[in-house]
Amino acid sequence: MCARPQGKRGTADDDNLYTAYGDGYGFDPIVPNKLGLGFARVIGGPTDFTGENIRSDAENTGMGTFGKKASGMLMVDGVLYIWARNADNNGHYCQLAWSRDYAQTWTWSNWNFKQFGYLTFVNFGVNYTGVPDQHKDYVYMVSQEKWKMILKKQGGCRFEACRGIAFRLPLYITLKNGM
Repeated sequence: MCARPQGKRGTADDDNLYTAYGDGYGFDPIVPNKLGLGFARVIGGPTDFTGENIRSDAENTGMGTFGKKASGMLMVDGVLYIWARNADNNGHYCQLAWSRDYAQTWTWSNWNFKQFGYLTFVNFGVNYTGVPDQHKDYVYMVSQEKWKMILKKQGGCRFEACRGIAFRLPLYITLKNGM
């Protein structure tokens, strides 16, 4: 859990909370078509919040594993970052993207990780400003290393993480330069 400075409600530099949703319609008023990946902004605090959908160039209509889904989101120095799973649009790989305009447009890295499951960030508060001094030059991430699919006798399947992994990378390489 991240400590939030007094008076601050969100985790972004504009005092809002940004989020992504998958296989849904977002907040009311809902978007006209179900999205495999959509974005939203939460304005206000725990007792008086409202949600707003953000129309974005990164939206997709790929349902299930057939479209990118956000698995982690973080803001650093006013730039919003996401890790997207299903980067190959077939249930595999993860890819980094960043937005300088609060999730309206995204730049995607030209590489992806094949060896990780759903990467996510460790957040250190509003705009990453709560990171302890000894860790301020790094971004921290966690993931399950690989997935294996377990078929159920009753039909369907579930996924099981084989191993977890935590790591850090220099912030200036990872985020400020799009890795």
